Amino acid sequence: GATSTEVPDPRIDVLKMGVLQPTSATAAAAMAAGAVWLEAKKGSFTVHHDNTADTDRTFAVLFGG
Repeated sequence: GATSTEVPDPRIDVLKMGVLQPTSATAAAAMAAGAVWLEAKKGSFTVHHDNTADTDRTFAVLFGG
């Protein structure tokens, strides 16, 4: 199954959003498999990801735009 995590931040809008940088091997593998993606709206972005038992998927968030 899939799930999502919302990340609120007043700096975010559709032209200025976060970029995920994987900081663990499982996070990098999930991104390479297309199992993680972002969707932005004013005031937050949503990280969509698969539902997994992995507990060591970690990411750094870089803001740009």
